[in-house]
Formats: sequence, structure tokens, C-alpha cells
Amino acid sequence: MTDVNTTPNGTVVTFESEPRRFYTVNGTEVPSVTTVLDVLHKPALTWWSMKIGIEGICKLFQNGSAEYVEDLWEAIDRGDVQWLTDQLTQKKLTCNHVRDSAGARGTSVHGALELWVNTGETPNYEFWPIEEQGYIKGLVAFLTDINAVRGDTMLSEVMVGSATHGYAGRYDLSCNILTSEMVVKTYPKKPAVHGLLDEGRWLFDLKTSSNVYTSHHLQLAAYEHASVECGYEPTIGQAVVRVGRDGDYEVRKSDATIGDFTSILGAYNTMKRLK
Repeated sequence: MTDVNTTPNGTVVTFESEPRRFYTVNGTEVPSVTTVLDVLHKPALTWWSMKIGIEGICKLFQNGSAEYVEDLWEAIDRGDVQWLTDQLTQKKLTCNHVRDSAGARGTSVHGALELWVNTGETPNYEFWPIEEQGYIKGLVAFLTDINAVRGDTMLSEVMVGSATHGYAGRYDLSCNILTSEMVVKTYPKKPAVHGLLDEGRWLFDLKTSSNVYTSHHLQLAAYEHASVECGYEPTIGQAVVRVGRDGDYEVRKSDATIGDFTSILGAYNTMKRLK
């Protein structure tokens, strides 16, 4: 399947999903923004994987029969890592299964956003699987607060690319807003912090991750530069919108620049050349 976007200044950005996934800008293959950022060291992923493994073992104990729990203890006693790994795999509790589930969740939430942009219809969380409903509630809360100006200037799922720097990607939402009070930070055990987003055009990137990471800000810088290069209207600000499983959301403004992103792009191109 091929997606094609001929942008306002005539730049042609394409995305191929099969037999492999890649972008082109004016016919030249380029890496995606997320592929470039994969070169960053992400120590939190190692910690996350360990936590998922521990949570998986806990669930095996919690959901198993008395006989099965005895088998678990025996496996732990003899240090049978392979048997325990096989059990986690069978029950779909490995970090790979959790990652894939998170990917499906992200697709659903982005689909709900696109529905809102294209139809103006507020997504009904009850139409989504129960494990995704909290994230949809968080999205609806954000959309309710955003005070967006509807019309042709509202853009979603737009492919953009930089012929100058050689990369491409797809951003989630660009729209004009009136001055809006938003939740800018949430905490597990204390009230959320509110802040104001100034009136004007904003670029938003939607996330369902447990936190907002540095790479998310770099993504926004890359999308904003490519969007302007492609002839779209510049924005006055860019922000990450993270929706949570408990129906919450938070907005983090980004101060990242295109120079920040291209420094990572240079490392990516060097590693690719030396590979």
C-alpha cells in the first residue's frame, strides 16, 4: 500500500507499507523521524522490560491454580529460566506482547483523534475495548479543553518530509486554538497542574506512553521543520499530548529545535554508513 501527499509547495512525500515500510521525499528514500531517533540510548527501556517480566511472573502466581503455583516455585527453586519464559510467552505476558498491545492501543487512540478531526464527532469510549477506554477518555478530555477552531485549517495525520535534511514522518494534529487552559502536568497522588496555551496555531503529537520522553520533543521539532519546508503554515508552539489509562491527560510544551534533531540525524547517517 502506498500513501502519497503532494504538499503545498509541491514536495511529494510517499509512504510504502509493504513489502517493507519506508518513506520517500521527491522519489528519494529517506528514514522516518522515529527510525532516526531509535539510535538514541534509551536506558529506561531496559528497566521497563525488567518490570514487565516481574509483573508477568506475579500474574502467573496470581492467576494460577494451587498446583500450577507449586510448579512455579519448583521452577524458581531450580533456576529454570527457560520454563518460566515459556510460561510468560504462552500467557502473552512478555515485554514483546505488552509492547504490541501498546502499539494497538496507540493505533486506536490515533484513530479516535482522526475521527474527531474529520467528523467533529466526540469519540464514545464505550465503543473501544475496555483496556483502551481510559486512554480514549483522556483524549476526549484534551479535545474538550483544547478550544480548537474547526475548519479546513485543522490537519491530522499529515505526511511531511525534508528534502534539505533527508527525513520524513507523519504528525498527529495541527490546528488553530483560542487561548486555552489545559492540564500541563499530572501526578499520581496530587492535583494536576494547569497552564495556558496561547492563541494561535499549534502542532500536537499524541502519545499513550507512561511518560513524556526527550525523543518526543525531538519528533515535534522534526515535524515542524518539515511541515514548514513543505509549505504548511508555521505554528507558534509544539506540544506532546500524553493520555493515560485512568482517563487523564497532560500537555508538555517543547523547546526542541531542528538543530537538536539534525544532530541525531547526523549520528544516524554515520552509523548507517559504517554499518
